[in-house]
Amino acid sequence: MALILRETFRASDIVARIGGDEFAILAVDTTGIYPDVMMTRLQNQIDTHNRKGGRRYTISISMGAAYCDPENPCSLDDLMSRADTLMYEQKRRKKL
Repeated sequence: MALILRETFRASDIVARIGGDEFAILAVDTTGIYPDVMMTRLQNQIDTHNRKGGRRYTISISMGAAYCDPENPCSLDDLMSRADTLMYEQKRRKKL
């Protein structure tokens, strides 16, 4: 997963494992780039990885993305909470 994250995001972005199988990415200076674009890019990298032969496993993820609007600033805790809520919503939808 670390390789996929490194290939997906820029060197200026902050990629961190926050515990267990949860990761957080702080994408900085993304004016004009919406979270769904980054999430699609990440899913495409995972799909490419999963198509490679000789693997006994596939990677699947649930994602949540939150955007900090400079016109309405918020704390990092608020961003993490919003992203976490969205991730769990996606996880529930996948189970249906």
